[in-house]
Amino acid sequence: MKFVENEPSSTMRYYQYDAKNDKKATGCIWIYGGKNMETPAGSDIVISKSGEKIKRITFTAPVVGSKGAGDFKASTGTLTMDKKTRDCTWTGEADEVTFTVYRKTAESNVCLCFSDITINPTVETGINNITVDNAKKGVRYNLAGQRVNESYKGVVIENGKKLIVK
Repeated sequence: MKFVENEPSSTMRYYQYDAKNDKKATGCIWIYGGKNMETPAGSDIVISKSGEKIKRITFTAPVVGSKGAGDFKASTGTLTMDKKTRDCTWTGEADEVTFTVYRKTAESNVCLCFSDITINPTVETGINNITVDNAKKGVRYNLAGQRVNESYKGVVIENGKKLIVK
């Protein structure tokens, strides 16, 4: 992962906050949009992975100091932002993805703030299209636990279930 300052309105920063509610320190990275509307694109986060494709990236906004009014765009794949939490999730399949912060309006200094960035947090199993064959007739037992054949009459246990055979 690398951070690239193109023409941001401010230098990328790492801040540490003291949360009021839980008294834990929260650190986060602030990434700024462009200087003005002529250059709305600001800093980039470039994430690359060798060996296997990147399939999912999550950007978690901190609980404390969660600010930001910018747009966040990806060079490929699909990027969604939860408007309430400001968390972002990227999905796709790539060796490298570039994320850029964009200024939305001329009035505000645009930044996005993230406390965690997680790459491929889920593991795919490759198991799909599961089918089940019909169960074969099991072995029957009487109540004494003795194995009996299909001609036996009375209460029997087959596949763990009690049956009455007449």
